[in-house]
Amino acid sequence: MNSLRPSGRLRVVFAGIASLVLSSSHATAVQVSTGDSQLSGWVYVDTNNDGQLAFMGDPQPEWVIDQVEVGLYTQTGAGEQLLATALTDQQGRYTFTGLEAGTYSLRQSQPVEYVDGLDTLGTIYTHAGAPVLAGVSPGVVLNDAFEQIELIDSVVGDYYNFGERGLLPWYVSKRYLLGTADRPSFVPEPGAAALLLCAFAGIASKRRSR
Repeated sequence: MNSLRPSGRLRVVFAGIASLVLSSSHATAVQVSTGDSQLSGWVYVDTNNDGQLAFMGDPQPEWVIDQVEVGLYTQTGAGEQLLATALTDQQGRYTFTGLEAGTYSLRQSQPVEYVDGLDTLGTIYTHAGAPVLAGVSPGVVLNDAFEQIELIDSVVGDYYNFGERGLLPWYVSKRYLLGTADRPSFVPEPGAAALLLCAFAGIASKRRSR
């Protein structure tokens, strides 16, 4: 049976916080081209099937899923062309950076262990967090896909989330029931990420000064 490893658990949580605060340097971000726009989101277990990811600060936070492949496609008059693929990290997060103005699609490779759930369109805003009112479209949602996402320069399309309902019965094993395997981490709430990161930095600074 696995022993407790608090330091490993902290490493996972703070890695996720850093990725949310510093999205441009996200460890698993895929640089596509030389543009300055971005598309990103999460893959998670939607336990109540409402299509909304519950973060760590919510009453009933939901699990995220790592190592899920998401493909980015460009849409032109000639059809779709695959630009890049990304795997979700330990926080269930995927990110495509360096995007130029254009029309894009996101397609998830359905993880075989999970029952398919609801997918939720994201929102588009500036790098400063202001809403974008013209020249963009969040797209349309299909099964395991978001299509017709229209971006202009210098915008962020985020919260393009793929939801799963839970493990299929034949993938549930005794190791999950007995709790011997490490559980996936909850996602830190974006609004609180910067505060937690600063607090962690302060603790580390105090330890170094001793």
